[in-house]
Amino acid sequence: MLDNYDLPQLAIHIKLLLSGRVVGGDDDVANAIVDIIQSTHAAPGDVMVLYKQYHNAFSRGQSVPPAGLLRDERVFLPMMDQAFGHIWSSMPINTRTDMMDKYLWLIAYATLFDDNEQSDPSKRDALAQLVSQMKELREDIPIHPNQTHFNRIIRKVIEWIDVPVLARIVVFWIRDMLSYDEFSYYETYFHSSEVPIPLLLLEEISYRHPLLKPLVFSVYKESFESKVQGFLPEKQIRLQKVISNRLAALVQMNYALPVIQYISQQVDIVDETVTVYFIYKTVAQFEPPFTD
Repeated sequence: MLDNYDLPQLAIHIKLLLSGRVVGGDDDVANAIVDIIQSTHAAPGDVMVLYKQYHNAFSRGQSVPPAGLLRDERVFLPMMDQAFGHIWSSMPINTRTDMMDKYLWLIAYATLFDDNEQSDPSKRDALAQLVSQMKELREDIPIHPNQTHFNRIIRKVIEWIDVPVLARIVVFWIRDMLSYDEFSYYETYFHSSEVPIPLLLLEEISYRHPLLKPLVFSVYKESFESKVQGFLPEKQIRLQKVISNRLAALVQMNYALPVIQYISQQVDIVDETVTVYFIYKTVAQFEPPFTD
């Protein structure tokens, strides 16, 4: 019988009910949340409804709908896409400037507030600051930057990745930078065994924000499995070894099981020297007697 139900949709209906919301009636918040989830798109009409309900209640010190509804990935990511998707090539730039403040405010509120905090006035300044930081990132970050533009912005990027939600945006940006045009970044800039700066940034983000390790890991995997046009096998192996070193760093940061499982799946695919290199770099991180 369960096969007849869309279980993810059933789950969100239950979540809404537990939050005191009812779908299909006069509950504008519940209806907007379900619309976004079902369409996988944060349409301006639904966002306007959510903004009015959350922002008005917050501004007046009234009871605010649960922030957890906005943090649901099926709601949060479509809003992120509308605000920042042009940065990672998922959609054209959103020119609805009249709506952008609303997208950013909802993203910031979902990021900063727990359900039990409601309209905590002590966080008003933090909320305004985060919205301002997101605006700055959206305006200043270059799309598909060449190395010169990347070097010019790197100082700002290091500041942005202090903030979890901005770090997440930067990870998506780096993913697009590396994979754009069939990983042409590596063809242009990877000439030795030196670690590309974007990969080092990903490692730093993993260290600062442990919850972003799965996302960083997915970016590493894409580059590890890439077939860079124009690379001879020896150069492709060098790139895989560089990424293996980053994977070993994830192991050191207590993200061992997914990485080990992934490498075990690649054993019969990659060159044997890559696997040996990963094992060496991983084991070398541990205390004696393992390195003796």
